[in-house]
Amino acid sequence: MDEPLVCCICPTHRTEYLERSQACFDLQTYPNRKLFIFNNSGGAHGSLRNQVIAQTPAGSIIAHWDDDDWSCPTRLAEQVSFLQSTGANIVGYRDMPFYDVRTQQVTFYKQPNQHYALGTSLMYWRSVWEQHPFIEVAGDEDSKFEHAVGFDKVQTQSSIYTFEPCGTKELRHNRHSPMMVARIHPGNTSPKGGARYEKATPELRETVLSCLFPANVAHSISA
Repeated sequence: MDEPLVCCICPTHRTEYLERSQACFDLQTYPNRKLFIFNNSGGAHGSLRNQVIAQTPAGSIIAHWDDDDWSCPTRLAEQVSFLQSTGANIVGYRDMPFYDVRTQQVTFYKQPNQHYALGTSLMYWRSVWEQHPFIEVAGDEDSKFEHAVGFDKVQTQSSIYTFEPCGTKELRHNRHSPMMVARIHPGNTSPKGGARYEKATPELRETVLSCLFPANVAHSISA
């Protein structure tokens, strides 16, 4: 069976982030992929997403690929496997480390709803979007999309933990942990912070920094 094409949708208007996002895309282990970049500096984000996704081939998989976030090289491969094995309409991560570029602090976001995935981590079949196009709003189009599809049709994973059958959990240290890291910076399209963000453990902070600032990846960010 051929691997389905994964179309990564990358909204951007910040050239300082785009090169790093392209580098993360180039390092993905999933072979059948294509990056769709569009300028989101004007207009409703939902409308812009619809315009770009409409250009993707029928039968493909859509993955959100925000320009300011870091993705592990195995992210696409693991999410495609999860999407296919669960039969879900949408998959994504329900928690994620956040790195503040101004303070160099790392926090950890946890969503109590086990069927709500962070927008930056969404992956879904194009056919799902065909039935539920994004609402033409300036922001928060991701959560409205999940709501329209139905949270019971959304399956989520932890971005930093692997779960064993006995219920224990281990950090993904041996599997390019974490799967994603989001950045907090002055240009975020939605506010960050609040009760769902907690200070990261020293171990997690070290892991996050090793992902964002590896010596062997060009153009590592500077805070």
